Amino acid sequence: MTLAEISSLVAAPPSFRVDTDIFVGDSAKPARQNITLFHQGVCFDFASDDSLAVMIVDAGQGRITLLDPHRRIKAPIETAELSRWLTEARKEAEQSELAKVLAPATEVKINEQTGAVHVGGPQFSYQASLQSPPDAEMARQYANFADWSARLSAMYPPHFPPYVRLALNRAITEKGMLPAELTRTIQQNGQSSQVRCRLHPSWQLNSDDHSKIASAQQMLADFKEVSAKEYFSQPLISVRRSDTVGKK
Repeated sequence: MTLAEISSLVAAPPSFRVDTDIFVGDSAKPARQNITLFHQGVCFDFASDDSLAVMIVDAGQGRITLLDPHRRIKAPIETAELSRWLTEARKEAEQSELAKVLAPATEVKINEQTGAVHVGGPQFSYQASLQSPPDAEMARQYANFADWSARLSAMYPPHFPPYVRLALNRAITEKGMLPAELTRTIQQNGQSSQVRCRLHPSWQLNSDDHSKIASAQQMLADFKEVSAKEYFSQPLISVRRSDTVGKK
């Protein structure tokens, strides 16, 4: 069999889009929105707020790149670096107050009637209703994006512990599904806070989506490269949420 014949047998990763509405508390109006495009195995996540920030997750190349259109800068971050840091951070967390969050982080409960997934404990938990993609590879791609977004948000602002979200992503992917709605609940000092995310997938990309990808690729080529430390030295015009992921 020739190389061309072998290549023809390897299907290209499916391209699709996920729009995410993010709600804080009981608000019926989204506080933030993100557009996440999956194309040729690369994820392009666009903030629809004033920051216009873009995150490109290219797991195949082992790199996440953050783009700030206002400052015209980009910050590449190696995924291996994130993994190493998270391993060390978990060791430290197990000896800190975060231990009580880590302990139930892998406790997964599935409602057999509704299929809803619940992960976590009393202090910190996620609940997710699910939806079926036409291709299980879409579920894997989305979970990969959500995983790296969660890890990134642990290492850099908003420094949000990723462990419960990673467990949730794994549980959903094992079912070959995508989240439909996610609810994150935090109990602290007798107070409860919630953030909800609703995902609206489109199983094909349109011309506008391809234009957005081309724009991000042009920014990637044109923008000045800086370190992640310099990138985060000044806050974005509007802080992104890691749950779009999920990033998150």
